[in-house]
Amino acid sequence: MVSRDDYDREVKQAKEVKQAKELQRRRETITPRRPRRPDIQVYHPRCGHGSEPGAGAEAEESNESESSTDTETHGTELFWLDYQADSGTLTSFLVHKEDKPEMVVGRVAEKNVLDSAMRAALKARIRKEIDKRRDKR
Repeated sequence: MVSRDDYDREVKQAKEVKQAKELQRRRETITPRRPRRPDIQVYHPRCGHGSEPGAGAEAEESNESESSTDTETHGTELFWLDYQADSGTLTSFLVHKEDKPEMVVGRVAEKNVLDSAMRAALKARIRKEIDKRRDKR
């Protein structure tokens, strides 16, 4: 009987040692295997002088220097309107709470060629976006 107890004890100890080594081995290897977390994305608000490189950079800069007086006279900023023409030129406008859709469409039309159907569609979309954001603020 004594030898049976000794045998059971040795088997149990060997099993515990094996489990401890396995656990230690797992702990050492889990950390390197785990995929690295991606860097946290940080929001960078648009600055007033245009920062996007691209085909419409010149138009964007001239527009924003022109509308800097508008920004000072208006109240709450609602959103940026980016209009990309068929040619790929990007024009950006800051839309305020007090702006009328007709006025915003007029500013877009100054920089881009818009037919009447496009003006109507743009006006409807701008009105929808202004109303949606006006309710939130």
